Amino acid sequence: METQSYYRLLGANDNICRMDTPLCVNCAGVCVMRQPFASHALLGREDFYLQYMASGEMDMELGGVQAVLRPGEAVLHFPHTAYRYAMRGESTVVYYWVHFTGFCAESIARQCGFANQEPVHAGAHGSITVRFESLFRDFVERDACFELSACAGVLALLAEIARRVRMDGGAGAADERVSRSIAYMHRAYGQPLSVAEMAAHVHLSESRFRHLFHQRTGLAPMEYLIQLRLSHARRLMAETALSIAEIARAVGYEDPFYFSRLFRQKMGAPPTEFRRSGA
Repeated sequence: METQSYYRLLGANDNICRMDTPLCVNCAGVCVMRQPFASHALLGREDFYLQYMASGEMDMELGGVQAVLRPGEAVLHFPHTAYRYAMRGESTVVYYWVHFTGFCAESIARQCGFANQEPVHAGAHGSITVRFESLFRDFVERDACFELSACAGVLALLAEIARRVRMDGGAGAADERVSRSIAYMHRAYGQPLSVAEMAAHVHLSESRFRHLFHQRTGLAPMEYLIQLRLSHARRLMAETALSIAEIARAVGYEDPFYFSRLFRQKMGAPPTEFRRSGA
């Protein structure tokens, strides 16, 4: 891998603040340094500067405090904040970076758990570098959708780092298992499912599964499944001519009478009335 840099405005100043748009990506890239180097900006930049370490280590001065940025860690420098960093040791340093601006930039960054110059540990995940590389492709293609796609790419990148930080410092593997169980439910909602089966699918005890699932979603597993099935049933009522019995079977209920009672209990009206109302 070699150093790569991509700029929104070729040949123009990339260090700009824009407050006429919610979000704008000024530039992005990956830095590969095999020889000692140092970089500093006493006045910082006009935009937000995100760095994500892929390999090697860097000495950093963050808020006047000396720190070391290691693989899997990310740091966001807010505008007008001085920064200084240099290669640490002799190992090749590889870090990904992006500069972005806009009147929603700070709010988005804070929602994703970033504070000014406070490193976060997201782990060395390929999913993060894939997000950066997808952003690079936007700069290469630079088509009519470039601005929109680049902004979406930064949002996806920040969200991916935030998720990885939470998983690394919080529920970890258990949280990942709940994600897998939810994805499984969305694929298999039309099949007979039990809590025991869903817990076994992600290698958790039933009690642990129930606890983690409720902690994540605010619902018990079977209540989540019911809501999911009824949401699909509502869509089928609105978009197809299937009978109520056929819809019941499609969403996992062999008994149409039980389905109708459940639907009325949860939705406040029986399926036939709900369909006629066009709700």
